[in-house]
Amino acid sequence: MNKRKIILAFLVVFLVGILVVGSTGCGEQKAPAGWSQLQKDVAQLQKDMGQLLKEKQAEETQKTQATEDERIAQIVSKVVDSKLSAFEASLAEKQKEDKLTELEKRMAELESQRGYPPPYPYPTPPYPYPYPYPYPYYDAASFRAEVYQGDFSEYVGTLDNPYPINFDWGYGGPLGLTNYFSIRWEGSVWFPEAGNYRFFMRVNEGTRLYVDGNLLLNKWSPRETTEYEVTSYLSAGYHQIRVDYRELKGPALIFLRWEKIQ
Repeated sequence: MNKRKIILAFLVVFLVGILVVGSTGCGEQKAPAGWSQLQKDVAQLQKDMGQLLKEKQAEETQKTQATEDERIAQIVSKVVDSKLSAFEASLAEKQKEDKLTELEKRMAELESQRGYPPPYPYPTPPYPYPYPYPYPYYDAASFRAEVYQGDFSEYVGTLDNPYPINFDWGYGGPLGLTNYFSIRWEGSVWFPEAGNYRFFMRVNEGTRLYVDGNLLLNKWSPRETTEYEVTSYLSAGYHQIRVDYRELKGPALIFLRWEKIQ
């Protein structure tokens, strides 16, 4: 029932009411035939109009309630999606931590199976340096070696004698560290002649070698004591050398030298 029908019904009731009032105000005149039925029809129409109004109000209330329910459902959906995303991220992080813990346990098992000897109190002698002169000249003011806990995650300190890079800590390490540490050597070194230079490294476990910011050697994954060689052309003069080193468990050593290829 639209608004136009409701308005027309009200007008009919109003006009009939006027007629009824007019007829009662005319003294004792006798009501015309069919007047009683007309009054009944008017009363029924008034009743129907009241019922229609109630139904219209109920319909509006239902629409308002449906809109509110839809708004609440959207809010609840957003909250649930947010909580679910946070839970999934937390679960993924927990799985990563569990995998890392399992990997560390597995590494410990492998080391025990390899039967490492007990840590010896003193490092082995440094690897020999076959240079025609003691060591290449370097800028002592700029050359330094920074020591970190973990994979360059927490700074610990610096080595007192960073150069030459020729260290064998055995089962120990620098600055009281034994496992899970990293070191970064960086500074200027003098190369007396231009030409091709061969860089030689002996490392346990991972290392990277940079010359003037260029990555020449990238062996960062853990491995046993391994020797590497790489060649690069350098002009005469100072060049920036950077060496990154990472130790997880077991023996710790690193050695670097270079020579001009004749």
